[in-house]
Amino acid sequence: MTTTTRTELASPLLLPRPKRSLLTIFVIYLLSMVYPLVFLQEIWFGWFPATMSAFLLSTVFGSLTICTSAAWLAGSVRRSGLSEWTAASARGVRGVYRQPIAACTLLSVIAYTITFLAMVIMTMVRAPSEFPGGIDLSLVLIIAWASAVAWSAFGTILGRYLRSEIAIPLALILSYASYVVPVFYLLDTPLFGVLLTDGRPWTYLQPADFQLPAKLLFWSGLALFFYGVATSLRRLLETGAWITIAGLTAAAFVGSTLIPIAGAEERVCLGAEPRVCTDGAHAPALPEFHSLTSNALKVLPESLRREELDSTTTPQQGALPLAPMDGNTVPSLTIDRDMLLAALGEQIFFQCSPRGEEAQLTAAGLYAWWRIEQDISLRDMITFTGAPWLIDPNLSNAPMLAQELANLTEPERQTWFEENGPRISDCELDEVIWP
Repeated sequence: MTTTTRTELASPLLLPRPKRSLLTIFVIYLLSMVYPLVFLQEIWFGWFPATMSAFLLSTVFGSLTICTSAAWLAGSVRRSGLSEWTAASARGVRGVYRQPIAACTLLSVIAYTITFLAMVIMTMVRAPSEFPGGIDLSLVLIIAWASAVAWSAFGTILGRYLRSEIAIPLALILSYASYVVPVFYLLDTPLFGVLLTDGRPWTYLQPADFQLPAKLLFWSGLALFFYGVATSLRRLLETGAWITIAGLTAAAFVGSTLIPIAGAEERVCLGAEPRVCTDGAHAPALPEFHSLTSNALKVLPESLRREELDSTTTPQQGALPLAPMDGNTVPSLTIDRDMLLAALGEQIFFQCSPRGEEAQLTAAGLYAWWRIEQDISLRDMITFTGAPWLIDPNLSNAPMLAQELANLTEPERQTWFEENGPRISDCELDEVIWP
């Protein structure tokens, strides 16, 4: 072997600028893993069981980037023209191909851990008194670590045996297919339990007992198996195969059914010891909920205000049933201001179920005025029931009526509400006289 070749082999990962390359890979890992942290907060923020599931969603794109980068790093052997030498020496194979596995595993474990700790810290800040599921929390992180080893080794296998032009896109496709295909074809089978993520927040559903340990056993075995293939370690390969089979067997025995949490979809917690319920899960959002709704109701005269908003108990007489809301998730762990206030306006002005065109126009006009006062767009649906003037042509004048009411001075508006408030309260909307 020439001196140049020995120098190339001594160079970490056979890359000309390894530190810069590894830093770039690490940044890509972080970016691919933090999307639930940034974009999916409404389904997990403030409740630890949901945090666990949201964190496992990070493994979808995390697996994709880990596998692809490992294939690229392992392909450096072929690009450096050292394939024949490494193939002729078992020691060369182990020495060279364990480097991309070690590098990708280390960087992905650090990235997963940072993402996980950020979610846990944010959850603790939101709900410092609630910390259930400590064992499950640990398991989901360890499962992510095991999957990182497996995908690093699998990407290395592709990079070792295939040209980079083939290995890299194949790593991209196979790693993503490993998530998509089971979702479509294994959903109703016991083997669905080995999937890295079930794709659902654990607010209403939870994995069956021992499902997470079975999943960890499977991914640990898969990691050993792929590592053995990538580095030509036959004994490790065989051990990994047996552990993988054991994990599959355990997952099939436990099953992949997600068990409904007792009382989770009720307004009041039910069940002897529910692991989570709607009220408890959304408790961290309630202070903001009450502050936001209290300030919003100040634009209404006292005769139209309800004494309380019911967000934690069975609806009571004189109370408006409403829950914290964000996006299309009702209720939610965080609050979307426009969604919440739009829903509150619907509860207030459409509780009479207006009949007749005049009454419907009045209800729509009052709701449009509410949106103007709360600085909510009249051109967006916001909620599922949406802005009725955007759907029904007969109510197209509602924004104009609302603007006329909004243009009144404070004394004029107070006088108008004194005259028409009783009609609104008594659901006599067809008798309301617009300014």
